[in-house]
Amino acid sequence: MTGSFQKFAATALFAFLLAALPARGEGLWELRIDLDQPAGAALSARELIRALCETAGGGGNLLISLAPGPAGDLPARVLERLAALGRWLEANGAGVRGTTPGPFLAPAWGACTRKGDLLYLHLFDWPEEGTLVLGGMENAINKAWMLSDPEETFLPM
Repeated sequence: MTGSFQKFAATALFAFLLAALPARGEGLWELRIDLDQPAGAALSARELIRALCETAGGGGNLLISLAPGPAGDLPARVLERLAALGRWLEANGAGVRGTTPGPFLAPAWGACTRKGDLLYLHLFDWPEEGTLVLGGMENAINKAWMLSDPEETFLPM
């Protein structure tokens, strides 16, 4: 499989997998991505992070599968993507670990998870209008900050 076709196939599979996520309340489910298969191997670290967020936002579990080579080693590209995922989880893991789906199902901009009275918005595609509108919220938003900001500097609202 050539590189550009492989990337196209992976992107198409990624879009299909995310579009096929079950609705909330449909029981336990899991999304499996095989990094040692052509489609999974072509996914970028950003796409893996988005898959994790959208899976958590839908109430599912993400299983990342990989197989070491005959010598027990993993390809450098797999290690790089896993390291990037680990760095993202170090800064933003609170937004997916131990969370439940948020009130926004499959938003165009990314995913939403919830833990207690906190909502975690995982933004991957900023709205073209330039403003993120959270319609249907009955509660006031008290504050917002980036999880990766250790100072928790409040964002303008």
